[in-house]
Amino acid sequence: MPEAPRVPRAGALLLALVATTAPTEGQLAPPPPGADVPAGAWPTADGPPCGSRAVATTRPLRHRPELAWRFEVEGSIEGEPLVWDDLVVVVEHRDDDQRFLHLLDLADGRPRMSPRPVKTSARLDAALWGRHLAIRLDDHTIRTYEISQRLLQARDRWEFDGLVGPPLIYGREVYFVAGDDLVRCDLHRREPIWTAGNAAAGVRQRPSLRDVHVYAVQRGPRSGTLVAVPRDEPSQVTKASLGAFAAGWPQASIALGHDRIAVSCTDPSVLSQANSANVLLLTRQRLPVLGFGTGQPSSSPVPYLLLDAPTVDEAVALGMPSFPGRGLAWATPRDEGFRLLTDDRVHGAWHRDPIPPTAAGSVVMIGHRAFDAVSNRVLWILDTQFVGPAIPGNRRVLGRVSDKVLAAFGPPLVEADVAGRWTKTDTLLDGAVVLADGSVQPGDAIVDRSDGSLRLGKTTCSAEDWLGLLDGTGAVVALPDPERIGSFVAAVTEARLRTRCLELLPDAIRAKDPRVLGLVLARARGLSAADEELTVAEKALQRLDSPRNRPLKNKAAEVEEALDRLDDATPEIVGRLLEDLDELPAAHRIELLAAATRTSPGLARVDAGIRALLPEEVRGIDPLDPIEWLDFARTATEIPFEVVEPAAETDLEASPVQRELSRLQRVWRKDLFAVESEHLFVVSPIDRPGTLARCLSLGELVCDELDRMFAGGEAVRDTSVPLRILLYSSKEEYLQVPDLEARSRAPEPSHLSWTAGHYAARDGVSRMFLPDDEAGFERVADVFAHELTHHWLDLRCPRYTLAQRRRADPNAPGYWIVEGFAELLGNAEFDLARRRVKLVDPFDPNLDTVASTKDRQRIAWPDLFGASHAAMLRSLDPKPGSAGDVPSRFRLAVRGQLSQINLFYSQAAAATLYLYAAEGGRHRDALLDYVERYYTCRPGEGAVMSVEKAFGVAPATLGDRVREWARSSNPTGG
Repeated sequence: MPEAPRVPRAGALLLALVATTAPTEGQLAPPPPGADVPAGAWPTADGPPCGSRAVATTRPLRHRPELAWRFEVEGSIEGEPLVWDDLVVVVEHRDDDQRFLHLLDLADGRPRMSPRPVKTSARLDAALWGRHLAIRLDDHTIRTYEISQRLLQARDRWEFDGLVGPPLIYGREVYFVAGDDLVRCDLHRREPIWTAGNAAAGVRQRPSLRDVHVYAVQRGPRSGTLVAVPRDEPSQVTKASLGAFAAGWPQASIALGHDRIAVSCTDPSVLSQANSANVLLLTRQRLPVLGFGTGQPSSSPVPYLLLDAPTVDEAVALGMPSFPGRGLAWATPRDEGFRLLTDDRVHGAWHRDPIPPTAAGSVVMIGHRAFDAVSNRVLWILDTQFVGPAIPGNRRVLGRVSDKVLAAFGPPLVEADVAGRWTKTDTLLDGAVVLADGSVQPGDAIVDRSDGSLRLGKTTCSAEDWLGLLDGTGAVVALPDPERIGSFVAAVTEARLRTRCLELLPDAIRAKDPRVLGLVLARARGLSAADEELTVAEKALQRLDSPRNRPLKNKAAEVEEALDRLDDATPEIVGRLLEDLDELPAAHRIELLAAATRTSPGLARVDAGIRALLPEEVRGIDPLDPIEWLDFARTATEIPFEVVEPAAETDLEASPVQRELSRLQRVWRKDLFAVESEHLFVVSPIDRPGTLARCLSLGELVCDELDRMFAGGEAVRDTSVPLRILLYSSKEEYLQVPDLEARSRAPEPSHLSWTAGHYAARDGVSRMFLPDDEAGFERVADVFAHELTHHWLDLRCPRYTLAQRRRADPNAPGYWIVEGFAELLGNAEFDLARRRVKLVDPFDPNLDTVASTKDRQRIAWPDLFGASHAAMLRSLDPKPGSAGDVPSRFRLAVRGQLSQINLFYSQAAAATLYLYAAEGGRHRDALLDYVERYYTCRPGEGAVMSVEKAFGVAPATLGDRVREWARSSNPTGG
């Protein structure tokens, strides 16, 4: 392990507290999971108020986004933009006593209203939840607004004698610090619900919330305390000491992880005399502590790491975020940029911009750069640089590119070129709309959540027109993106709930109860009711606010009961959306069912709809995991395949794959499930249909690309057996690798412990352990593509027969092409939805390694090109770090970790990619011929593997060209 670098002392301190037993005085139970911030929401500075700060739950953008829109203000942008669904809130600061609130459309950046002026000299510190916005109006006042249609209406106002801190909204609840107290108010209630006296003494902060607790920091004269207040039981306060501190620190912030709590205190005088060292550490249960010694004082306002806390399970930095991943931590030294900490290592600085990172899934963004936190591989770099954090939203990444300009980036729009009339068998491109008369209009379809309408360029379909999707009288929209179908379901559900809520207003007026009428009005506003729909009720509420008014208690109770039942109406509404499901194209049915599963899980119609999409052989499976089987059904719309039935013992006409499935069920597991496609025969336990489907989809795309690459030569192989792939339910099962082949012994588990899959050439089978979630699958997809390439070249390449392959010399020189060609596909970019492959990636880690290493580190190119497999294993050291100190342009956590074997793979891959793509593909045919020669080279014919004869250039010269090409790769390219 490399020695941890020393970091100068900074004016900040982080404390991480983790409790592992029941809460007692001085000990807090870790906050349980359960934060329900919707995907894509960024409701406060640093992101969701519940759970991890600076970590969004939206689907990450793993491919380089393009500029979608820019928005410029007259003054300067204050803080971070807030995002909720399709809404963006921006605060503008023009002069000392005036701010403006802007509401923008997330899709195109268009303003939804004129800027709303707010006369104040205080930072607004806005917080957003749904259609409710809270701000700190001044040092003593919290103000709330409702966003209705295209208006921003002032609603609640709470004033206090003490200084107030930034507000936090959670549903209808508003939390903030006022003086020394933690306060909870509810929307549309004049008085606070409760006040936790002295719970936040001495610290002005935004509270944090997770599940049933609200968290705040309390400062004493020489100590600090973390306070947890139950949302509904404010008297049951739990406290945990943060240790002894010097007096004077005025601010703190809290971040909550799955099993950790981090507190950042930003005053330079926090450290007591007993803890004068600024200690940077990462502990994980009983692993050794990584620490830095005492550094020099610093005036930097950026917080950086941890106080000595040897009892914590995993001490995590806050930086600005806190928990972008379970094993991640961020440090922000004064002059050295961000450092990444993982389980037991401290990695070098990545860049020097003082921009805090944010995360969506495993994708971490630092300014205009994004990398995968698992592989530490850079995913994209924008041409436009940010001056603030990158904010992840629904299919967008937002960032300030200057003090005045906000820019949004997203996936490129797909321009439809369809025209004419449509039938249900036609395929529509993304965003195309078919109107009631059957005419097709191309464009990018956007749902307006304020009124549930669909906007397509200048054409707008109302929410009721959307419902024509059900009976064929309205618009049919091609929206294969699950998030867009989710917007449709949400928009229609909101429109229906709004109608029912408005129907309660007349009865609420007749009940003469101002409290009940106020509740119905508040709910209608929350459902985006138009102002004109509420005018009569607003005036009635003013009249009812009179001492002489006599409410009708029974009538008011009926209305309140009906209002409570409104929340139970969502499953009914969603169920109606699915009534005519069978009339829709399969792709639409799948996405509607997926949205319904998220909105109203457990609906019988969802279960029936999913079963109807499945092959008859598996429709009766019980229980049915909707997410897994919807992934399976989605793959069925992309590629053709058949479910394989096991062969009966007496069935003499069973196919080879049926007999193979029957054998595997005997020697491996009885609950195996198998499918056969054009190229593949995939077997996995029945509980992993989604993983099997993703594997099948990617595998077919890999094979299609290999078929295309080798289509130009003479085809001599006359049989094409499906490639056998075995998928395991767990890594433990994968490592056991039962002896499935009667003719061979299983590989040693020690060989497999660091792999996610391997191709066993002696058995002609690929064995894989693939995570069962989409993000996990993406992390190991390169391994799968690499091993499947080996498999295809061995058993399906049309340039040679199986007999020729088996007679080939296993000790022939030129082994570099075997691993190099597998890496060519392993590092390709696969778009499963559009069935596209991009082979050349400017962030290819192999190009990066070849470009970054020194001449003395690399394997001599003549040695690399001339080595056989046995010579490579015999002469190269597999020990991590044996290649020396290897830097990286586009990856973290690389220094000192590459072995000589790693370098062999990287150099072989870079040479293969150069010969395939460089110079306009001039060497491509020669490269494919070289692959053919290696796989058919007979003993004694090794001279045919000469690089100079194959490509007309000396090995050393070819290597130099490969390196220069790798160095010239464009890091900001597509």
